[in-house]
Amino acid sequence: MLLLGIATAIGVVACARATFTPIADWRRDLCVREAVAVHTPWDAGVHRVLHKLHSRSGPWSRQPLPAIVVVTGPPMTRPGHFADGWICGSTIVLHANAVADAARSADSDRMLATIIAHELAHLVLGHGTSARDPAQLEFEADALGAYFFEKGGFDCAWWVARSRSLVSRSHQYAARERGIIAARYDAVQSGCALAKSGGQVPVEPR
Repeated sequence: MLLLGIATAIGVVACARATFTPIADWRRDLCVREAVAVHTPWDAGVHRVLHKLHSRSGPWSRQPLPAIVVVTGPPMTRPGHFADGWICGSTIVLHANAVADAARSADSDRMLATIIAHELAHLVLGHGTSARDPAQLEFEADALGAYFFEKGGFDCAWWVARSRSLVSRSHQYAARERGIIAARYDAVQSGCALAKSGGQVPVEPR
């Protein structure tokens, strides 16, 4: 499931400075031909954040911990638009550009957690084989992802504020993209509010 993400120059530069080693015995499908599974300097942080989110995800924590891997390559949703991550079967795939950007920021764990919580939500919601509107799937994953983020011990108000700042800068994009950015902010806000109020997400574990 490819995401509607936009690669940042910071992420590309950070990725270029890192050293990656292909995982020679990687056998799982990555769903994108150009993607190459690699070892990175940030693997421990990626696995730590996934375990934290998954272990505190309520009924979903009883499901097996999903596989997660970082990849290099040029996966794109459309020209100029790169994916931060996607799901392929039961595997969470993260693009090295996004992980590098997150890991080298002042909010490294929170940045990683937004990406991983979003992908974990796609997995829980069974979006991997869905033929529904991709934008709607993103909204649903943002809402549940923000819920997982809060339950995982991160303050989802931070994610809400970050999403709000994207809305404030969205004038540079076309009208459709501005609408998507605004809708994703609404989704994050609703998921965060539900988590903080102690509400239960009406989704059964798959």
